Amino acid sequence: MSGTELYPVAIVQDRYGGVYSGGQWLAIAEADKVYSKLPRTQFVMTNGPSADDVMCLQFWSNKPDWIAVGNTPDEAYNSLVQRDNHEFK
Repeated sequence: MSGTELYPVAIVQDRYGGVYSGGQWLAIAEADKVYSKLPRTQFVMTNGPSADDVMCLQFWSNKPDWIAVGNTPDEAYNSLVQRDNHEFK
C-alpha cells in the first residue's frame, strides 16, 4: 500500500508514551475521515487513546485498522504503509 492511498496521514505523539499502544508515535490514515462523530485526528487527540486510562485501554484492546504505532514517527508511518489488503473503515 502506498502512502498516497492513506492520505492525509497524521503523525502524533502517543499521550501515554506507548504504555498501552506499544509505541511512542501514532500514524493515522485518512486522518480527516470521521470516526465516532469526529475527524480521526481529533478523536485520537481528545478521546480513545488520549482519554483516561480505562478508555485508552479499551481503545487499544480493539484498535481500528486505520491507526499504527512506532517508536519514531517514521516507524509509525512505515507500519501503517506496510499493512496489506486493508480497507480503512
